[in-house]
Amino acid sequence: MGIYIHKALGYGLKDINFYIDSRLNLDSGNWGSERYSKSFEGYQDFLLSKGTWETKSEAASVQKLIDKGKTLNECIKIWDSSLDNDNLEEKSCILLIPASEIGNYYRSDDTLDYYNDMVEIGHEKAMANSFKEIETGIFPYEGTYADSRTGRFILREAKQRWDYTKKFTMEQDVIDKIILDLGFETAENADTYIKPKVPENITLLAEYFDLFTSIDAVHQLTPAVATWWE
Repeated sequence: MGIYIHKALGYGLKDINFYIDSRLNLDSGNWGSERYSKSFEGYQDFLLSKGTWETKSEAASVQKLIDKGKTLNECIKIWDSSLDNDNLEEKSCILLIPASEIGNYYRSDDTLDYYNDMVEIGHEKAMANSFKEIETGIFPYEGTYADSRTGRFILREAKQRWDYTKKFTMEQDVIDKIILDLGFETAENADTYIKPKVPENITLLAEYFDLFTSIDAVHQLTPAVATWWE
């Protein structure tokens, strides 16, 4: 634990064994490296090649980071002691932040954050790391859902219907039909795997920099608000 507080929004994984988690492509050279194997300039070209308004907008944000001399560590946050002492039993958290949201989603060494945590949580508990999942997703992507196993899109209305059914319906045949309509085998699967959809600016970041071993791992990223000290 360090003396500087960091707070961020993003999409990530918590409590993983960083060095041995098979979802992470550590051979990419883009996880916490001094020298990254791919550059922001290349990422900008990659985004522009997609040709959509959204990717062009993201590319413009990347250019601003390039102009400021920033590197990939602006978009990838990793924290915990396992990165410091090579202890394979220690757990880590990772968080990806879109280039377009760096100014909105991340800040560090903020006096207001420091004292707010001290007052709200208390001194002893405040100086600890946390990763809190956001069930609805992060604005402007709130209310978009997917099957976290495959990335299959799930309509907001379908998710709301499932939430209503669980709360107010007792008839098992009705529940079973809703589950099938959602594309799941059981109610437990629906509750486990319906998650906020990972936005395109995160999936493209992960794709270009080869951060994961498969797209399935990207679908598992969870929106979260995180606090850590270093």
